[in-house]
Amino acid sequence: MKPFLLSLLLAFSSTAQAFTFFEVDQPIDYAPFAENESILTWGESNALGSGATISYSIATSYSSCFLGYEACSALSSFIPEGYESAIDTAFDRWASVANLSFNQVDDQAGDIVLAGEYIWGSEIAHALTGRSFIEQEGETFSEIAWSEIHFSEAVYWSVNGSLGYDFLTVATHEIGHALGLGHSEVEGALMYADYQGINTLQADDIAGIQFLYGAVSAVPEPSSYALFLLGLFILLTRRAKLQAHISGQRHGKAAPYKHSKRPF
Repeated sequence: MKPFLLSLLLAFSSTAQAFTFFEVDQPIDYAPFAENESILTWGESNALGSGATISYSIATSYSSCFLGYEACSALSSFIPEGYESAIDTAFDRWASVANLSFNQVDDQAGDIVLAGEYIWGSEIAHALTGRSFIEQEGETFSEIAWSEIHFSEAVYWSVNGSLGYDFLTVATHEIGHALGLGHSEVEGALMYADYQGINTLQADDIAGIQFLYGAVSAVPEPSSYALFLLGLFILLTRRAKLQAHISGQRHGKAAPYKHSKRPF
């Protein structure tokens, strides 16, 4: 979808926007937050509307989760074949609507690591996010430092039409959390709290991620000067052709016959 049409769609749906963010409380013994620093994003500046480049990796072996004493497993041990392509697609979905760039790196080396965990209770997946804080000149600055996405080993997963929870849908949802989005209050949005079946990004999800990182960079529009030069070139070219045609008629040359071009 073109950026202009996407912006128009979001403008008309603004009344339904109810996206939320991961907001954090003021750390103890730190100076007051700088502007918007309680809303966390990736990137050193943590400036709302600024883009970010983020790496991710997929756990390929038995490993330690962030708590250190809980074990995470490789996704290949319980997710059907095709999950890697689904993960790439999930990241691409977010990159297609916001100023974000993702690249995959080696096992457990990414900013965002995706792994398996035996999750107790009703959760089918969750995202865990680490934050960093620094105090400078009387203000506290913050950013997302790392994130882990865990998929439950206790449920059945669906990839490419198999039975179970749709892995692509859940991965896209959890990546949204890893990027800083909370749950949407709009039922039907991908970031809604409850799993609703196969789903993709909705207007509220797009509005939320663009608020954090900005829209996809649009192709620059031609400047007025460039348009003027183009128009002048076309005008001079047509004038030269017309003069050549008139000159040919004066010398008694018949213009070649051409079929008229008409729309059909």
